Amino acid sequence: MYIDELEGGREITLFAISGKRFVNFRTSTIEIEHPQLRAVAAAIAKKTGHRRFVFARTVYTKNRKVVNFNAPNVRCKAVISEDGMLRVWHTVKTIRIKIPYSMHIPMTPGSNRYLGSVLVLMSDSKSSGNNRRGSYRLTLGLDGHVKIGYNKESQPVRVRDISGTGIGFTISPSIPVKMGENVVITFSDALQKGRRTARRVNFEVAANVVRIEGLDESHTIIGCKMRPNEELTQYIFQKQMLLLSEGKMRRPGSRSHMKQKAK
Repeated sequence: MYIDELEGGREITLFAISGKRFVNFRTSTIEIEHPQLRAVAAAIAKKTGHRRFVFARTVYTKNRKVVNFNAPNVRCKAVISEDGMLRVWHTVKTIRIKIPYSMHIPMTPGSNRYLGSVLVLMSDSKSSGNNRRGSYRLTLGLDGHVKIGYNKESQPVRVRDISGTGIGFTISPSIPVKMGENVVITFSDALQKGRRTARRVNFEVAANVVRIEGLDESHTIIGCKMRPNEELTQYIFQKQMLLLSEGKMRRPGSRSHMKQKAK
């Protein structure tokens, strides 16, 4: 997806990165058809060597100061969430332009309050994202428990990965599991940033077994389908954001990414 294909009102996270330090801010795209403003933005894009751009709301700090993404030695990434997967524009030129009051561009459709400035997000590259799967699969490796069928005791498992529509875990071969069987998997995770633990989240996932594969003498891989779950989707998004901010999220097509997929 190109950045100018984003529809209005789409939430975006902007990463401002300098060396190993970063901050991130939330904003959203704006559909502006005002010809004079679009001409100004197109001229700025052309001057910086870009053809594609999208308008977004100006970003402020907690003290209501305007965030400057165009500072020296600062590079910018733009990220959106789509079907439990991150789309990332890894190199985005971000410039704020002031809007003359005489243009009367409303903050929202029908509003009598007008925009004083906007961000112009420029990138000619397509976003990265794994389009071959219905949902992004997040590798976990967390301890959990599963109840197989009805009125059965929970058994220990290792939750391998999860997406917006599926979950995989390993279990002892001594525990019988059948194709099509209903299961309930429970697990918890701590969303961390560096040494700080933001919060612990707990999940109980109802799913249906669609894959059974022996891994070794001690482990069987179980793959399950589940209904889309907004809470899980948000969890996957937050985990991906942490990986991205820590530089641990591989770009699709890279050698390290292909090795990760093969595991």
